[in-house]
Amino acid sequence: MAIEFQLIKTENKQFVCFPEKVTQGSLNINTTFQFGVANDRSNIKCDLLLKFNQGEELVLLCEIICYFSVKPESWDEMKTDNGYSVPVFFLQHMANVVVGLTRGVIFAKTEGTVFQSHVIPLMNLTEIIKNQTFESQITSYTDKVKTGYKLDKVETIPLTITT
Repeated sequence: MAIEFQLIKTENKQFVCFPEKVTQGSLNINTTFQFGVANDRSNIKCDLLLKFNQGEELVLLCEIICYFSVKPESWDEMKTDNGYSVPVFFLQHMANVVVGLTRGVIFAKTEGTVFQSHVIPLMNLTEIIKNQTFESQITSYTDKVKTGYKLDKVETIPLTITT
């Protein structure tokens, strides 16, 4: 199945950093992905929220949303008896785009600060976002990150795949 789509809008929903709160040691990075579909099925959004913590202290928060338009013909291909089924490879691809954009935003906004030495580790999105069905929730994944970093799901905001 070939899904015809394009990135139509990006949004820097929130960004805050507190470089003065960073001390010696590693940072923990909490990662949350959310997906949503417009009621008229004109677009899909992928939302990435990153929280950098040192101990219990929040030191950086960045939330980026990417909106993708999807051609009606592609929606027709995703139609099922129960609604629509968005293939997991497409969710992974959208997540990859938002991760790349988020890396760039954090790099640009933290240039010259202590955060320049703390990069977002590579993420295996095929492990984080696996085959799911509508209304299912992704509530866990295996950490595969650079030593000194930790990826955590946010307990109150699991990834939910919905129509």
